[in-house]
Amino acid sequence: MEKIRLGMMGGGIGAFIGDAHRRGSRISNKYELIGGVFNDVYEAGKEFATQEGIDLKRTYATIDDFIKGELAVPKDKRIEAVSIVTPNFLHFEMAKKCLENGFHVICEKPMTMTINEAETLQKLVKKTGLTFALLHTYTGYPLVRQMRDMIRSGEIGEIQRIDAQYYQGWINPIVHNGNIESTWRLNPKVSGVSSCMGDIGVHAFNLIEYTTGLEVEKVLSDLNKIVKTVNIDLDGTVLLRFNSNAKGVIRSSQVATGEENNLSIAVYGSKLG
Repeated sequence: MEKIRLGMMGGGIGAFIGDAHRRGSRISNKYELIGGVFNDVYEAGKEFATQEGIDLKRTYATIDDFIKGELAVPKDKRIEAVSIVTPNFLHFEMAKKCLENGFHVICEKPMTMTINEAETLQKLVKKTGLTFALLHTYTGYPLVRQMRDMIRSGEIGEIQRIDAQYYQGWINPIVHNGNIESTWRLNPKVSGVSSCMGDIGVHAFNLIEYTTGLEVEKVLSDLNKIVKTVNIDLDGTVLLRFNSNAKGVIRSSQVATGEENNLSIAVYGSKLG
């Protein structure tokens, strides 16, 4: 089977989520990474391309260079889909330009920084008929799939209660070392209006809707900034009401000392939990 020709925005040397995307594409054996914009510093991007055995002619300095360069390549050799793994504030511009120029998009969450931007992409997808895939990595885990099947088959009965939590503690060392301002995830102009809930709590939210099939209709949130110099949430709790009689809660923190990456979800039904 011919592999999908994949491009990547971001994800160069030292990138965490970019490496995860590449490993996933290799494991699936359905993609071949052809080129992209791997770093905002062009020389660093070329260094990564050389390390990965990627043709430097398909390694670009900017998204505009990428579009121009790839559209000049014969269609049967051109990159087909683009994986966007940059800091959050770049997602919209890159996704929009890719869709406008005929490239399918595989976008790391969050989709965009605002609802208006998301609606713009939605309209583009409908207009072009291209694929836009928004990634939440945990939906691919085998036990998550099994949980989903058990719930949707009715095995646990009517859903009565849902608890989900995602705890990390990585911010505390940054606070103690005084380098918190240099972390892009805590800069609202780069990461968006939320850190804790927007970065990790959203995974718990996604798992709830994915496994149960329920939709959240109302929320009540209590978010805590913790650090005076950071104008963004680092800890929080959200109460949930669904399109059913069930209620739920999401608890999330990036200052839970001792936690590495603790994500869990519990769904309690009238028969099993």
